[in-house]
Amino acid sequence: MDTPLSEVLAIERREYASKLGELTKERETAIERIRRGTPSGARQFQETQERLKFLQKIVEVRVELRGEYGQNDPRLLAADQIEALFSEIERTVDGFTKLRGPGEPSVLRPRTLGELGDIKARARTALDKLVLKTRWDEMKKDAVSVSVNVQNSSGTIVNVNSLVGDIHSHLRVLRESGQDGVAVAIAKLTDAVKESSDLLAERQSDTLQSLAFLAQSASLPPPQRQLGVVKTMYSGLALALAHAADVAQIWAVCGPQIASFFGFAA
Repeated sequence: MDTPLSEVLAIERREYASKLGELTKERETAIERIRRGTPSGARQFQETQERLKFLQKIVEVRVELRGEYGQNDPRLLAADQIEALFSEIERTVDGFTKLRGPGEPSVLRPRTLGELGDIKARARTALDKLVLKTRWDEMKKDAVSVSVNVQNSSGTIVNVNSLVGDIHSHLRVLRESGQDGVAVAIAKLTDAVKESSDLLAERQSDTLQSLAFLAQSASLPPPQRQLGVVKTMYSGLALALAHAADVAQIWAVCGPQIASFFGFAA
């Protein structure tokens, strides 16, 4: 791409700053309305809720802008850029005390702290979905039509043999690092999905793509794994395989092994 990444980020930030200014004016108008028309006993709570609503909105806008700009410049959806953005969002949320008005308590109530945690969690999920979409798009582009081609649920032609080959390449890395347990679990599922007569061709393609992503993630060093995306992919896999009788039993055994490897409950 001709435009330097730093310049693209600067343009994105300028648009965010513009939207932030508009939302700040709306927040101040709402707070002034509360101060004029709300009894003093309820005023503090309502002002805090209005500021929380403002915080949630600016975080949503930040994520939405990244999705919009990322469609035109995939560099913005790279793992390091997503993590940098999430760190920025965390700092914004952690700085909530600066958004409170005079007279409000210096120590936030547990309920408010919980709401701040929810804002972070929703932002993390939204960003993980952006990364997931990027990974899916990359896998679709990399699928070269050689021998066994099927159409997945999005209408993209995917080469099954190529996907299986990618999976086994990642599994070799796992075995070489001594992670035989998860390698065997993914290998068994891959074989079962490929041979399944209960999965529609498009569902088989989607499932193999998910397994390829899990195998690739497992082969990476733990700090480089996008666990939020892994969980999303795992959940989708569980739903898909629940309707395939000839794979469901294998999933019942191998699925929890994969979840355990990544450190979350099946």
